[in-house]
Amino acid sequence: MSQGHHARRPQAGGQDKPMRQEGGLEQDRPIRYGDVFNVSGDLATRIIAPEDANMMQSAENTVLGQTQKGGPAATMQSAGTRNEQAGFVSHRQASDAAADHGVSVTENDIPGARIVTESVAGQVLSNILLQ
Repeated sequence: MSQGHHARRPQAGGQDKPMRQEGGLEQDRPIRYGDVFNVSGDLATRIIAPEDANMMQSAENTVLGQTQKGGPAATMQSAGTRNEQAGFVSHRQASDAAADHGVSVTENDIPGARIVTESVAGQVLSNILLQ
């Protein structure tokens, strides 16, 4: 049995233009998907935004019943918060990748276990075997 959830939200605009704020976290550059996940191409260069994490948390909660400790949503939340504090993105902003292509969490049952796959813009961030 396969179960999944996909989420999309409109983009809040201009995420590639740094929005430095006075008193923001000292950080030379934003945290991008390629900095924390094994992804490639356009997604690897996209800034992780707080709304991306919110979408992934919602998908994890829908499919798994909770946000996974140390999972993609938690990682994205940490990176998105740092990017917001440093002034690279706004609070309700989503990256182009998440806003345009969505996030997904799917669960596939196999005998004796289940596989949970989490993706952004069609690229897998995490594949976990749960027993």
